[in-house]
Amino acid sequence: MDALREPALARLARCVVRFRYAVLATWLALLILGGIASMRLGPLLANGFVVPHTDSQRAATILTRQFGDGSDGEYLVVFRARRPIGPALEAGVQAAVDRAAQSVRSARAGPVRAASRSVLYATIVSRLDLAHAKTDSLLVARALRPPAGIQGYVSGQAAIQRDLDPVFKRDLHHGEFAIAFPAVLLVLLLVLGVSAIVTLPLLFASATISATLALVFAVAHATVLATYVTNFVELIGLALAIDYSLLVVYRFREELEHHCRVEDAVARTMATAGRSVVFSGATVMLGLAVLLFIPVPFVRSLGIGGLLIPLVSIVAATTLLPALLSLYGRRGSARLVVIARRREPAHGFPGGFWHRLARAIMHRPLLFLAAGSAVLLLAAAPAFALRLTPGSADGVPHSLPSVHGFDVLRAALGPGALSPTQLVIDSGREGGVIEPPVRAATARLTAQLRDDPEVAGLQPVVEPTRRYEELVVIGRHEYGQQAALSFVTRVRGTIVPRAQFPRPVRVFAGGGAAQGVDFLRHSYRAFPWLVLAVLALTYPLLLRAFRSLLLP
Repeated sequence: MDALREPALARLARCVVRFRYAVLATWLALLILGGIASMRLGPLLANGFVVPHTDSQRAATILTRQFGDGSDGEYLVVFRARRPIGPALEAGVQAAVDRAAQSVRSARAGPVRAASRSVLYATIVSRLDLAHAKTDSLLVARALRPPAGIQGYVSGQAAIQRDLDPVFKRDLHHGEFAIAFPAVLLVLLLVLGVSAIVTLPLLFASATISATLALVFAVAHATVLATYVTNFVELIGLALAIDYSLLVVYRFREELEHHCRVEDAVARTMATAGRSVVFSGATVMLGLAVLLFIPVPFVRSLGIGGLLIPLVSIVAATTLLPALLSLYGRRGSARLVVIARRREPAHGFPGGFWHRLARAIMHRPLLFLAAGSAVLLLAAAPAFALRLTPGSADGVPHSLPSVHGFDVLRAALGPGALSPTQLVIDSGREGGVIEPPVRAATARLTAQLRDDPEVAGLQPVVEPTRRYEELVVIGRHEYGQQAALSFVTRVRGTIVPRAQFPRPVRVFAGGGAAQGVDFLRHSYRAFPWLVLAVLALTYPLLLRAFRSLLLP
């Protein structure tokens, strides 16, 4: 083939082969850099579920600024004794809380309160964001030295996330090395046989995942990313690496049978299988990148990982793969032992199960279309019974110290006491909450709340300027349960409007349950439009790849 008339990917492959050692050295550097970055990535990640421009976010902002109630940088300290705690021990507990607060900058300790005769608790409030509060929770735990005979726990969102990080990491590594890696190796051996080139997909996966994590490390310094972004990158990266490598290696072996020079086989492979890989990666990238348009920071952070990993995979497929193929060459790609041999009938077409299945489908396409569609619809049917919730503490391991402390306090106070619904009344001006019309509306609101079956307790709090008033509503269910979510819907849709607050007074519903309602609503409100956007963006790309109106 004339070099000037070769496809662009073939010309790029020849250039990569010419400078393959420089390309391999570059990817080796990215592999090392990504490995170092991944070890330092954990403290920069945190799972924040705040949704901007919602009632729950506005309530959280007011509570932080005016009431000093910042949940991101708050630690919940729990103490339990085997016998009733007297005044002397209570003073020692307060001293332990004060000492723990001094270990964190901008932190102050609250008073110790009794949850029961043998359980005490207090809060340590700081102005740290969630990522830094998660890291500093270890300092609080080390500085907390309760009196003899009393067990102390540091809990709260930041501490629980810190304890969960190594669990996620350990489970992910167990899934990768104990389950995924043996399964992948078995598939590679079955498809490629025993040969040196079996290691190529694993090298490709290591390089792309490490390079992507290095980029995630850089992005994490500019914005808070979810803890799950590393799991997302590693799982998607491994799948793409195996998929693309198998396609390219299989075609490379076929081209070696028709070309004497390895360089020609690499160029032809990239012009055919490499082209398919590029279009596939671009399609995956567009499909996952639409997560960036969901107005929820937690989901957007996953979208960043979803955008980066296929992008890096495309770059690696057009540079690293040709370099590795040329390095393995004819000898490295040859099968030493064939595990699953293909049958080659006399007519020249491959035999076996897949050949027979394809011929059967071509003879009766409508029958197979109907049967396949029925199976897919049956598999999709459970989606209509999904009941989504924002989660709760019941979904995490209860053996962790922070979660165990949470459970101790929950058992003493009740499930709704640890994450109450917080109603914030904004009168619009100083002294507004004590004006007669506002007081009358607040009384009507309070009466309705006390009559609601979900409400177990109610506590009003007025801040010094008397512009804002907070109603702490303790529920009978934990914030992630359906009863708590339904209560938030009633508050916003029925209870607050019936209170008839005068203008310009506004009432915001915040707290764990309200934040969960806003998270689910904003996450899925745009979902149908995002599906349409994926179809609209990927169709032209597949149209170019398949050169057909119907196949995409």
